[in-house]
Amino acid sequence: MKSSYLQVNNLNYSISGQVILRDISFSIEKGDMLVIIGPNGSGKTTLLKLILGVLSPNEGEVLLNNKAVKMSLGRIGYVPQKFEFDRNTPITVREFMALEECGQKEHGKSHISEVLSQVGMKDKENDKLGGLSGGEFQRMMIARALLHEKELLIFDEPA
Repeated sequence: MKSSYLQVNNLNYSISGQVILRDISFSIEKGDMLVIIGPNGSGKTTLLKLILGVLSPNEGEVLLNNKAVKMSLGRIGYVPQKFEFDRNTPITVREFMALEECGQKEHGKSHISEVLSQVGMKDKENDKLGGLSGGEFQRMMIARALLHEKELLIFDEPA
């Protein structure tokens, strides 16, 4: 029997008295895939930020492998809905990828090339980040989330 890997228990979140999420509970087992759908403004991104530990719930808890999610952030890969940056910043795809650290010595330059290959971006690793198309940038962000064998991948608006 599989054990729950991600647990969301009685999660409540409000901003300035306005309820965004109320009494959300679910669990995900290792190997499971979960899709959260809903209209704009329904709290999907807020829920993801609570799972990531970026926001703190008013009530409830988020556990990753039975530990508070803030204790497990290095094990989560995240692809945001939007990633704002100055497109004139002189940084290459490889340099941007190298900013994602995990502390594993074997995850050097060859590992970056490997995950870029997995998403069809190997030939772009020395290109400037600002020169990527929107689709190329999204694939590079997916590669970044895959870097260092994250245990949980979260995609906000992946389509």
